[in-house]
Amino acid sequence: MISTLFVALTLVPVPQQAPDLTTLVRTTLEQCVSGRDPVSGGMLDVADADWARPFRNDHACGLTAQGWTGDEGALVAAARAAVGAEGPEWRGAVRELRVNESGPALWTELEQVEGWAPASLRVIEPPAGRTGSVEIHFDPAG
Repeated sequence: MISTLFVALTLVPVPQQAPDLTTLVRTTLEQCVSGRDPVSGGMLDVADADWARPFRNDHACGLTAQGWTGDEGALVAAARAAVGAEGPEWRGAVRELRVNESGPALWTELEQVEGWAPASLRVIEPPAGRTGSVEIHFDPAG
């Protein structure tokens, strides 16, 4: 009886929980840095946004997302940690408020100071407490 129940339980698929956007940002950019293609091929479910779409092209990789509610900087921290953009060799604006046709957004634009083809990181996110779109672009050095 118990062995039958055990077999039945092992055959039941366990639903996988969608990752949160911060985790997906970190994973996507770590794959970019390592040279692996990020998971792509369409929109992905995320636990705390409507959807996310990783991308990679000839010059950059990153992701876009919609329906994410801004926080106090978790996405920027995850992106910076994933690509190593945390030291003094990276300079630029961090979470600078800008207003465009879509309304207010926080922009982070960092570039490596040294190198003949410096890497760059751009994160556009909604301000804390506001829901909107996210764009993250990483252009590796070289």
